[in-house]
Amino acid sequence: MPINLHALVRPMIAAVNPDQPVFILACVGQDVDGKYDPQPVYLPAVMVPAQPQPVPDKTLQLLVQQRDNSIWHDFYLSGNWSGLVRAKEQGGDLVYWNGFEWLVDQVLEAWNPTAGWTKIRCIQQRATMPPAIGDTTPPEGDV
Repeated sequence: MPINLHALVRPMIAAVNPDQPVFILACVGQDVDGKYDPQPVYLPAVMVPAQPQPVPDKTLQLLVQQRDNSIWHDFYLSGNWSGLVRAKEQGGDLVYWNGFEWLVDQVLEAWNPTAGWTKIRCIQQRATMPPAIGDTTPPEGDV
């Protein structure tokens, strides 16, 4: 049986840098509305503890060259989360933190099977309040 190392060190990490709550709408594919436009379908929103981290400078320089005027942030989250995986038709997960909606762009470290956590990189979308726990749609409009 694998040992969840993350569970062992989590109290020490949180003592130095307290976890912050983030809300996540995990996308499970798409459906077609009455106008035959594709619409994302989300699992009910959940709140998970996270360790938000700024993106390292060298990485940020590369990202800014790819998408000018974008704001990026990394998150360490308990559990298994995914970014865009076209072969599995996954992608489009939304994270709500610090008054903004963030689109999961990439999974940087997937340690859930052995350590119990995942590191994701997100790009800021818009200012908004998080969805209520259990909601299956993003909040309407901007703040």
